[in-house]
Amino acid sequence: MTAMPDTGQALRVNVSVDNNHCHFYAICVQEAPEVFDLSVDGRLRYKANPSPHLYEKVWNAARLCPMQAIHLEPAETANVAAPTRRTQGRQFRATRLPS
Repeated sequence: MTAMPDTGQALRVNVSVDNNHCHFYAICVQEAPEVFDLSVDGRLRYKANPSPHLYEKVWNAARLCPMQAIHLEPAETANVAAPTRRTQGRQFRATRLPS
């Protein structure tokens, strides 16, 4: 991941999580709990369109993800479809939360 852009203003980004790479370490939850949540059923839930004032936290969550499963795109060009991941015969999906 490249350095965080220094635009002097909050940026609006769309977030997607690649379930083929996410191992549910929950570092994203520690970095940006307003955006990411690991529920008791083991599913990662996240806001696909977080508020611009959360940009730095979301960027840090993506940067620190050991599996590099979090992807950020400028809001106007993002495609936020999240792929599914199979684990021990069960299908898990990172679930986008309403903005």
